[in-house]
Amino acid sequence: MTLLSEYLDAGTLLIINGLIALLSVLALVFAALRIANPEDRRGAMFLAAGYALMALGFGVLISPIFIPGLGSGALWGNALLDLGTIANFLALNAIFHRRGAEFWVLPAAIVMAIAELAIVARIGPDMRAMVALGAGLRACVTMATVFSLWHCNDPSRRPIALILAGFHGAWVVMLVLRIAWWLGNDANGVGHDPTSAFGLTARLLLTWAITPCYLWMIKREVDAELIRYARQDPLTGVANRRVVWQMGEARCNRARGKVGVIAIDIDHFKHINDRYGHGSGDAMLRLVADVLAQNLRSGDVLGRIGGEEFLILLADEAVEMRAALAERLRQAVADAALTLPDGQPLSCTISLGHAAVALPGPGWDATVQAADRALYAAKHGGRNRVMDAAQLAA
Repeated sequence: MTLLSEYLDAGTLLIINGLIALLSVLALVFAALRIANPEDRRGAMFLAAGYALMALGFGVLISPIFIPGLGSGALWGNALLDLGTIANFLALNAIFHRRGAEFWVLPAAIVMAIAELAIVARIGPDMRAMVALGAGLRACVTMATVFSLWHCNDPSRRPIALILAGFHGAWVVMLVLRIAWWLGNDANGVGHDPTSAFGLTARLLLTWAITPCYLWMIKREVDAELIRYARQDPLTGVANRRVVWQMGEARCNRARGKVGVIAIDIDHFKHINDRYGHGSGDAMLRLVADVLAQNLRSGDVLGRIGGEEFLILLADEAVEMRAALAERLRQAVADAALTLPDGQPLSCTISLGHAAVALPGPGWDATVQAADRALYAAKHGGRNRVMDAAQLAA
């Protein structure tokens, strides 16, 4: 561990660490200004604040000027590094939306920080005590950070979270090794720290890893968001017209089997918007989409294809049961109700038309048109009912 001190100058490493921390601050602030999600923006600014504290801490460590009456610059520089470590812990928990039990580490970190200050105030700057308590504090907080990263469940963030967990875990091992060296050697506790080059090199590698990984994570999240927007209806969260059409056309290109669809329209939806406002209309669309989705099989595809229009592409095993499914959906929507701001319930009904074609058949557009004709017949017949396209053909 002390071998690095023979080849690397601790002062130079302090300067490099400080500069890397400052560059990280600039990169994170620049990224935060372009992040739309408020929690992610707050997390990025918290992370930038943590690196700002670390940059200041490194500056104090290399400064020959000590704060009068309050101990050495080493003590206060390391205190700033400790605060930066805690800020990074809070930032990564905000970024990964963690509110878990790992926050127990904060009281423990405060106790170790107070103990370090008390020892230095009583007997002076003892390096053995400062390294043991300071590195112990950072090891505990960093281990809690590893726990937070390891339990990230966001599919777009988890691979990068695991990479960051690995870097933080390596940092914990290096901190423990540094503590063990000081506790297991007879080195004088006052003055020079022969393990500083080792610790500063490890810190440099960690800082080098965190910021690029975080920026990489932001890019992955933006990419995942773009994919969701391309595939989902932003209001209801179900598939959009493009996805349903692609899947339906692919289904119709098969050599055999059947393709079944159910076309759905909310009855008197314009009246809901006109009387109760577009906010209530949007809430009704979300309610209907949720009720429909809850009553479908895993292989069925529900999409919103227009203002108040939905379309269901049925799984193969559900095609022959489409009439019963359509009736169940009609009843489920009729039984559901939306609670208005004044506490009054608001319900709606739907009309449905279903169709099925044998393959090879007339194609996807013709199948949808047959279901639409059945839907219009249901609406013209009084609404809140189900119509089979085969009945119209007969």
